[in-house]
Amino acid sequence: MVPKPPVFLAKKELFKVPPASFLLRSYGAYPVDRRSADMRALNWITNKLVNEDRIAIMFPEGTRSKEGGLLRGQPGVALLAITTGVPVVPFALTGSENLQNVMRVFKPTADMTLRIGKPFKVNEKCERPSRAGIARVTEEIMIRIARLMPEDKWGHYTDTADKEFVVTSEHVPEIGRSN
Repeated sequence: MVPKPPVFLAKKELFKVPPASFLLRSYGAYPVDRRSADMRALNWITNKLVNEDRIAIMFPEGTRSKEGGLLRGQPGVALLAITTGVPVVPFALTGSENLQNVMRVFKPTADMTLRIGKPFKVNEKCERPSRAGIARVTEEIMIRIARLMPEDKWGHYTDTADKEFVVTSEHVPEIGRSN
């Protein structure tokens, strides 16, 4: 579904076991400390996006929802979108809630749905965005994701999913360019 192998961030705890670490890294993962602003991980993924023209898959909530509804988005994806100017493609994956049981490792079955939205960009690229600006972009990213999901999965964004977009707009790639 993507034109080249993507990169992504995964919680650093998954990298503690050598075989798992090897597999994650071979799939394009990099460890991230979710308890703080992990600048090393942010710099790594920024380099992949900007200098290597890679595609990054990121989960803005930073963790899985146990109830299946959206959790509050974390600022990392918004910060990348603002500082790099790369387009964001929202997607929503639903139906994976029952896979959280550790016993599902032996029989990982679920009826999942993946919905992919239209690419968009933050209206203005900025090297040093304000916290308020990052919060506004995070909210719009999460609202775009919520709109791809059934209403009962909107979670934290139930009351704001009908909000108009102000700081983001649809991205129309130039013909002949792949971005």
